[in-house]
Amino acid sequence: MVAVRSLVRFDPTPIPAGQKTGAWEVWSTYSATYLGRVRWYAQWRRYAFWPDVDTLFDRACLDEISTFIAGQMAARAHPSAER
Repeated sequence: MVAVRSLVRFDPTPIPAGQKTGAWEVWSTYSATYLGRVRWYAQWRRYAFWPDVDTLFDRACLDEISTFIAGQMAARAHPSAER
């Protein structure tokens, strides 16, 4: 089995005063390019991904972002679980 290198990394950003949810900057691990941000979208009551201008994503990259968001939603639903 071949180990697959992660395509993105998620850097947490400080939670501003008055906000309850975290946010993460999303960066390419290959080119150190800023790709966008994952943050809470109140209208949908869930985390969402805001891509940066002129960014391009393949399926593998989007799968990693989607998996990260699913994990954050699961942690939010079960706060006692490890993050």
